[in-house]
Amino acid sequence: MSDLSLNFVSKIERKQKQNIIIKTLMALASALNVKPSDLLKGSKGPASNRCKHVDLLSRQLYKLPEGE
Repeated sequence: MSDLSLNFVSKIERKQKQNIIIKTLMALASALNVKPSDLLKGSKGPASNRCKHVDLLSRQLYKLPEGE
């Protein structure tokens, strides 16, 4: 579904691997059928502003040609 290894996803869940790239975030969100911002709600900072910005960023990233 997301083309990510079980080991990689497990490390993210256990918070051993917190620096993931946007492409990985998008793949996880797509596989889980959620918005990328839904995966970031546990991080620090005002959630409403952060989610709004992440949603905007993810929409713009989807528009980029592959490889950019």
